[in-house]
Amino acid sequence: MAGPSIDAAAQVVTPPAGAATMMITANTRVRGRTGPVGSLLDTFTFADGGNGRWLMGNLRTRIGGMVMVSATSVGQYAGPNGTAPLLVAAGDSRIRSR
Repeated sequence: MAGPSIDAAAQVVTPPAGAATMMITANTRVRGRTGPVGSLLDTFTFADGGNGRWLMGNLRTRIGGMVMVSATSVGQYAGPNGTAPLLVAAGDSRIRSR
């Protein structure tokens, strides 16, 4: 499965902490409407001090050799509110991956 890809921190949410406030990415070349397109190496910071990272991305699409992530990717949040899955609330509808 695939879906819209992320290109901004606020597009990633987790139930205990809400939307991410910052996305740290290794992708500096491929950009979407609001920022760099998400890859498996991205990490996220949340307002409560927690961090999130992707565990599994797309199987077929890559950005400079890095696995791309989209709405169906699996990630995990860890912070003061415990652990929870990372969810893509809304992605860039113009960038879809498989």
